[in-house]
Order: sequence, then C-alpha cells, then structure tokens
Amino acid sequence: MHVCRAFAYFFYRYVIRLGFLDGQAGTAFHFLQGFWYRYLVDAKVAEVKRYMHKQECDVVVAIK
Repeated sequence: MHVCRAFAYFFYRYVIRLGFLDGQAGTAFHFLQGFWYRYLVDAKVAEVKRYMHKQECDVVVAIK
C-alpha cells in the first residue's frame, strides 16, 4: 500500500506536474520526495503507533 502511494505521488509530481523538465537535479529531488521522504514519514508514524501500543498512552505523550 505504501509503495503505491509513494509511486502515485512521484508519478503525479514527475510526470503530470512536468517535474521531468527540471533535469537531473529535478529527477533526484522528485524521486527522494516521492519515495524516501514518504517512507520516512511512514516509518515515524509506525514508530509512534508501536510506542502508543506498548506504553498504552495517547499520541501526544508518544510523540513527546
């Protein structure tokens, strides 16, 4: 699921929004923004959810 979301975002920014016109630097930027950054966000959300489950606390406490 997460890979599909990341690919859809990359495709939207790189193809539909004409990100490919930015050249090599644009390709690197859109790839990292679409895949690496989204993966990092998903990993952080999963980390908070695991902590909440383990410590039986709410999201505010888990983030702090």
